[in-house]
Amino acid sequence: MQSYNSGLQSGENEQEKTRGVASMQSYNLGLQSGERKTKQRAVGSVYKKCTKMKLTKKIEKEIKDLMNDYWDSYLNGNIEHWGKYLVDDYRNIGGTEEEIWNSKKEILDYTFGIQDQMIGLVEVRNKTVQIIPYDPYFMVHELSDMYVKVDTDWSFYGKFRLSSLIQKIDAEWKVLHQHGSFPDSKTTEGEAWSVDAMKSDNKKLRKAVQQRTIELEEKNRELEIETSLEKVRGIAMGTQLPDDMLGVCKGLYHKPNSLSI
Repeated sequence: MQSYNSGLQSGENEQEKTRGVASMQSYNLGLQSGERKTKQRAVGSVYKKCTKMKLTKKIEKEIKDLMNDYWDSYLNGNIEHWGKYLVDDYRNIGGTEEEIWNSKKEILDYTFGIQDQMIGLVEVRNKTVQIIPYDPYFMVHELSDMYVKVDTDWSFYGKFRLSSLIQKIDAEWKVLHQHGSFPDSKTTEGEAWSVDAMKSDNKKLRKAVQQRTIELEEKNRELEIETSLEKVRGIAMGTQLPDDMLGVCKGLYHKPNSLSI
């Protein structure tokens, strides 16, 4: 009987162990399944985050209003208002040699220094705008014609392109990074580099240098002749005796001959 009971207990223990192992395996499988679902949800969430940003009519209007006010305040010299659109670690690479800024402070200091060259003297015309969503950012491409006022007339300066990376932070649009450039006006359609124009410019430059060299040589010769004649006049003015006229005559003969006149 004891042996029988021991056998039963042993069998029960084995069954309990088997059930325990099966339960643990089921639990682990449940965890793995849950982890997979969690990962799937996370991946799906990231995917949705990258694709959910859409350029609605409302957002498009907000961005265009932003960029219009941005330009108006800049060109009219309202620099403090313009600066409110810039983040502190703002970056910009502009269209001239010195136009590289690595902070809002740097570009504000520069702009305050050149605003007298800008207020009432520069206009942006014929602007077209392209807005591209890069969640959570937007890229704004502006293509325009730049005009400058010379005396009383407005003159076309060149085509201007500006790319602006913007983001809505705490319900306000901010400009993070910008790049402006003037396209190479010498290139023709299909050209990456204006090699033909460079050759033409170099040829014109060489011709101009040659012409200038000839003009300088002629000017130097005129000065030499004038100097010689002044010396002869000096000798003539110093004549007091008839015999002194011999020296004047020699001077009149030798000086022109020395200059191949």
